Amino acid sequence: MRRIKLDFDTRCDVYSGGEIKSYDSVYFDEYLDVKDKYAYFLGTNQPIVTIYRDIDSEDNSAKKLLVFKDSYAHSMAPVLLENYSQVTLIDLRYFRQQLESVIDVADYDDVLFLYGIDSFVNADDIYMLKFLYKPATVKMADS
Repeated sequence: MRRIKLDFDTRCDVYSGGEIKSYDSVYFDEYLDVKDKYAYFLGTNQPIVTIYRDIDSEDNSAKKLLVFKDSYAHSMAPVLLENYSQVTLIDLRYFRQQLESVIDVADYDDVLFLYGIDSFVNADDIYMLKFLYKPATVKMADS
């Protein structure tokens, strides 16, 4: 596998549950020298990873995307920066807090669920997203 070069600068913040570590790329070159190169994309599995695209003043893609995902999404995530300036990826398998205390969905322009099909249909952690569901209220017109 060869190193990938994007046409724009990127950076990455990794939240492992206790602290945030920042990196100057969404690719981790040290994983090109090991047998399992999958961690080249975004590093190892973590609860929250936020990737950023440095945008110039002429660029109108300052949108933010929230992604709920499994590791299937790792290789796809950098491509999402073509259309978003910030992509926050949440892996519920590793998340051990109240999600709504860390993430405000209203801060994002779009939300994407990006899972391998087997993981999605067998996931037992999707229940953590129940805070997103708000039942509709129906107002009846007076007769």
